[in-house]
Amino acid sequence: MLTIIIPTLNAENILKKTLNRVQAYAWEDVEVLVVDGGSQDQTLHVARGFQATVITSPAGRGQQLALGAQTARGPWMLFLHADTQLPPDWDLHIGKFMSAHRSTERAAYFRLAFDDDSSGSNRVTILANWRAQNLGLPYGDQGL
Repeated sequence: MLTIIIPTLNAENILKKTLNRVQAYAWEDVEVLVVDGGSQDQTLHVARGFQATVITSPAGRGQQLALGAQTARGPWMLFLHADTQLPPDWDLHIGKFMSAHRSTERAAYFRLAFDDDSSGSNRVTILANWRAQNLGLPYGDQGL
């Protein structure tokens, strides 16, 4: 079982796209936890519309992720920012990682990419992916 933990705070405008991708490719044994830090918009309504389990938490991404991890039912967890879009075949990558023997000893992450082709975004993408691959220091925006 995989638990996807998504910390939110006023994320109604971006959460729907993220949850659409999660649901479109998720296999049966996936639990989605939206850990909300006190949204004043329709974030909770959006999350419940996707049958995600909603947990309220004090604001602060670290606290929200920790509460999600404590609540998770699955032995595998994917920490996913509400504004992060998984690649279309994310479930295949995660399934392969979870089935590999050594995966219990390390974390996984996705390659960073932006939906912006500006030179600044391209530089950040190159540096972030280099940092993750060579130093083992991925960013939260890469899904962990």
